[in-house]
Amino acid sequence: MKKKETVTKHNGIIAIWKFLFALLILCFHCAILIDPNPSRSLFVKGSIGVEFFFLVSGYLLARKVFEDEAKDTRPIYQSTWQYLCHKIKSFYPYLLFAFVIITASDVFLHHNLSPIIHLEKMAELTLLNQAGLSFPFFSNVSWYLSALVIASAIIYPLLKKYQKTFSSLVAPILGILICCFLIHYNNGHLRGPGNYICFAYEGFFRGFAELLLGITAYELVLRLKKVNFTKIGSIALSVVCFSSLAFVFLFNALYKRAIKVDYISLILLLIGVVVAFSGKTFFFEKCNNKIFYYLERLSLPLYLNNCIFIYIIDSELIKGAFTLSYPLKFVLVILLTILFSALELYLMKYIMRLYDKIKNRCKKIIIEG
Repeated sequence: MKKKETVTKHNGIIAIWKFLFALLILCFHCAILIDPNPSRSLFVKGSIGVEFFFLVSGYLLARKVFEDEAKDTRPIYQSTWQYLCHKIKSFYPYLLFAFVIITASDVFLHHNLSPIIHLEKMAELTLLNQAGLSFPFFSNVSWYLSALVIASAIIYPLLKKYQKTFSSLVAPILGILICCFLIHYNNGHLRGPGNYICFAYEGFFRGFAELLLGITAYELVLRLKKVNFTKIGSIALSVVCFSSLAFVFLFNALYKRAIKVDYISLILLLIGVVVAFSGKTFFFEKCNNKIFYYLERLSLPLYLNNCIFIYIIDSELIKGAFTLSYPLKFVLVILLTILFSALELYLMKYIMRLYDKIKNRCKKIIIEG
């Protein structure tokens, strides 16, 4: 029974694709920030990986709501706040870590000593930037976390309240409508989190719509799980899952004009996520292994550390000491970011233990009893 529960909670197929799409986003930032050249095409549309993460997050949000349906008798506002706090706790230490490293690089390598600029950049740690706050940012990737938290704060209580009416009817319709609006607004694509629309930045609407589609994926997964496939059917599902996700990955990595058919990429990502979460693919059990689970955990720091070594290599100190070609810079940033993220993942458990000790001591000093 314990083994089955682990398989339910962890999905090795989703795990490995989380890592691969985090790597694609890293390559995207390398391509556009390291000696940008308009003639280059490799990886310049790799930001499509964000869509995968939003869809997966939407699915997991829905699964959380419906798994807790029977045992959670608290008021909706309490369960919503607990869900948001748990979500933020899962990534916030890594966000703070990235902020400290980038700020240190800014001070020591770029000689940016202005306290006002660093204080303004700290505002990004509030996770409110996608709500419409305009201030300098320290990272090109934290907008995703802001959009995820704000959109989840709206969607979670609605799903909790209206249950299947929301997940089976409202979510797919509203998700499709918002995605179509964004595609029309952007002349054919979904990208551009920095554009301001009405009352929030575009990244919020992008995240909101794709979380809704992730909730729709949850309903589709429930229906797919009821189907009993033969061995040939399971192999066919494996081909569909791999082909849909791999096509989006390679198409956006290699083709500069992939942005023009974002709606196709989003549909294929949705298909891949549904099939992967169904657990019906032929290689499902083999993908549930420690290596894939580790790479999944590595994907979060890898994503948040995207710009650290790009920022370091771009400093005058490094430029003055070394003459590096674009391909060499690219490879160095990828390798250093992966190694640094693996080190951070290892150190984080000790950092969190130290944090817990300090927090408990402070509680004893400040709070009586």
